[in-house]
Amino acid sequence: KSKHQQLPPAMAEIPWLSASFPAWCGVDAVDGVDRPGFSSLHRCALRVDPELGAGLETEVTQWGYQVEAIEDLPGQDPAIQPGDVIIGIDGIQLLFLNESQLQE
Repeated sequence: KSKHQQLPPAMAEIPWLSASFPAWCGVDAVDGVDRPGFSSLHRCALRVDPELGAGLETEVTQWGYQVEAIEDLPGQDPAIQPGDVIIGIDGIQLLFLNESQLQE
């Protein structure tokens, strides 16, 4: 029996994520390995100023926007750190989108 049967609360609210990676939580049916799931996944509020924007320098990746640097203004949630990947915004999946799709 898996010790990771319950999804992290942040992941439980994102059905497209668990659907995209069903083997990442619990015991994998193929290899029997107990996967920890998305233990580093967290939810936070992204602050966006009408004039300054989000104050994030990001790089487009296949996983979403990777945060490279964070400016002092408008002041982001401390949970957002350089190296993090933003995989969704307002419930919209960014995972596996190309650069032009991300900009829409």
